[in-house]
Amino acid sequence: MKRRKALKKIGLSLGTITLTPTVIGLLHSCQSEIDWNPKFFKSDQIEFMSKMLDIIIPKTSDVPGAYELNLVRYIDTFAFIALNEEAKDKSVRDLNALIKNTQNVTLKFSISKLTTADYENQLKKFLMAEDYKTKEWNNLLDNKSNSTNPSEEAMAYKATISLRDLGVRAFKLNEYIGENILDYRPIPGEQKGCIDIQEATGGIAYSL
Repeated sequence: MKRRKALKKIGLSLGTITLTPTVIGLLHSCQSEIDWNPKFFKSDQIEFMSKMLDIIIPKTSDVPGAYELNLVRYIDTFAFIALNEEAKDKSVRDLNALIKNTQNVTLKFSISKLTTADYENQLKKFLMAEDYKTKEWNNLLDNKSNSTNPSEEAMAYKATISLRDLGVRAFKLNEYIGENILDYRPIPGEQKGCIDIQEATGGIAYSL
């Protein structure tokens, strides 16, 4: 039950995403396609991201996880339709750096040979890093002299953060999650300003 409550609140501190009917429509359609094929990322990149996402947002007894919800499809579709060419290039560059860093650390140069523990260790390294380390990576990414080729670790860190954030957004935007897990109100009710979310919904994030 604690895990379910955590999933209901997930992403409250990660901000919002600008949505259009087109983006929402593509999100829902791509997640339900039977014969789905990636529109932007390569199949090995999709496999890698999917396994990482399933650790970030795992299945529980009462809440489906990233794999069941096909969240990686949203990320692929979002990158295809919403990112400009420069952002697309950086996204692929950073993801490839994360994959390469994972392979170098584990000495496993085939994604199919990576284990759950391998993915977990990488997520811990980048998502639970000390402040001084994340500051170091961010400085390397912000340094204009390194902007075309920052360190592999810095790019891997950026890819991990981006994957986490997009995964959380995809989770919150998923139709099933919106209607069954988050606070879903298809018919607007009365407006109550300046009240705590605990008082308004019991601490559960609103469905977008």
